[in-house]
Amino acid sequence: MLICAWRKIPAIPTLFINIAVTVIMIFIQSPHESPQSLNNLIMNGFVAKTSDASVNALLTRGGISSMMATVALIISTLSLGGMLMKFNIVQSAMEPLVKHLTKPGRLITVTILSGICINLFIGEQYLSVILPGRAFKPAFDKIGLSPLALSRVLEDGGSVINYLIPWGVAGSFAASALGVPVLQFLPFVFFSLLSPVFSILSGVTGIGLKWAKKDK
Repeated sequence: MLICAWRKIPAIPTLFINIAVTVIMIFIQSPHESPQSLNNLIMNGFVAKTSDASVNALLTRGGISSMMATVALIISTLSLGGMLMKFNIVQSAMEPLVKHLTKPGRLITVTILSGICINLFIGEQYLSVILPGRAFKPAFDKIGLSPLALSRVLEDGGSVINYLIPWGVAGSFAASALGVPVLQFLPFVFFSLLSPVFSILSGVTGIGLKWAKKDK
C-alpha cells in the first residue's frame, strides 16, 4: 500500500496488486494448503489453537461470514444513497440554501450539520461525505476556499461522526467488535465529539482555514 501510494498508482490497480501479493504470501507461508482450506479460512476465519485461551479468543475471528450483517447494512445504505444521488434529491434540497452561504463560518457550519444529519438518517459513513461534498462544493469554490478545507469539513462532520451512531455502519461495527453499546462509549470518543466543534471554530475565526491559491 505504501509503495503504491508513493508511486501514485490509481486505487483500483492498487487493490488488485494487494490482492495478488496477499495470495502469493498465503501460498508461500502455507504451500501445502489446498484451495478448499483457503476458501474455508476466508469464509469462516482463522481458528487459533494455542495453550492460552486469551490468545485463542484474540486471534480466532469469523472471516467474511461474521461480517455479513455489516456488509448487508453497507449495501442497503449505499443503495439508498445511490438513489438520492441519481435523482439529485440532496442537491435539489440544498440548492436554495447554498445560494445564501457566502461566509466561511456559515458554510462550514451548515456542511457539518448536513454530514451529521445524513449519518443520523442514513447511517452510512461514505454517503455522509459524498452527498454534502457534491452539494456544497460549488459554494466552497465560490467563496475561494481550498478543496482541502472542504475535505476537512466532510471528515469532521461525516466520517468521524458515524462511530457515534448506534445504527451506523461504523458504530455497529465498533459496538460488535468491542462488545460495548455505542451509547456507553460515546461520551469517551473525544475525537469524534470535538472535531466538528473545532472545524466550526476554524470557519468562524479563520484560524487554520485553507484558502485556494489565486491564479496569477
